[in-house]
Amino acid sequence: NHCAAEDSARMHPTFRVETGESYAVLIEPCLAANTEPSLGSTRLCAFAFGEAVQVFEWDASQTFRRCLCKSGNPNGPPVYGWIKARTKTYGATLGPADRFSLDKKN
Repeated sequence: NHCAAEDSARMHPTFRVETGESYAVLIEPCLAANTEPSLGSTRLCAFAFGEAVQVFEWDASQTFRRCLCKSGNPNGPPVYGWIKARTKTYGATLGPADRFSLDKKN
């Protein structure tokens, strides 16, 4: 299932994008973004380990952050989702992108 950008905008009519922060995914193999700040909501996209993610405000629980999902259509409207930034098991799932670098050695 894929939530269209128009559906996302309807669900959050008061959301305004200001400036995001760039973070890198610290979880392998990837981290999913969903339509709502809940693991039970529809998955919109996923970010690979080390991939940069633009994140915005926190949800009320301070567990999820709104993020900009990759769009299948580069000319289409942006699609925003929610990514779990903190977990009880692993701690932080994101780190500042400017402090993160992948070890590219084989």
